[in-house]
Amino acid sequence: MTEEDRRKAPPPETVEELRNRIDRGETGDKVDWPDPAASPLGTDDEAGGYPPTREELRLETQSASIATPQVSSWRGVIAYAGIAAAVLIVFVAIIWQAGS
Repeated sequence: MTEEDRRKAPPPETVEELRNRIDRGETGDKVDWPDPAASPLGTDDEAGGYPPTREELRLETQSASIATPQVSSWRGVIAYAGIAAAVLIVFVAIIWQAGS
């Protein structure tokens, strides 16, 4: 979802909808992956009897999309692959030296 798409999207009606948008990566806060939480977004407010209003949800949506970094998921994959390759090379070198 592009920055312009985020701005054009209607504000979420509920905290659950906002949490789902965040988990899908639509707000730019994180990548598209579910986020297990002991106390999911909005739980404390709702349990206390004060769920956020539509205006508060709208403001949160606007503030979350003001400066959203563009993160390349490939960058992380390449970094992990590089680290795994380096560890493998070191491991093979240690085994090679122990056998000599």
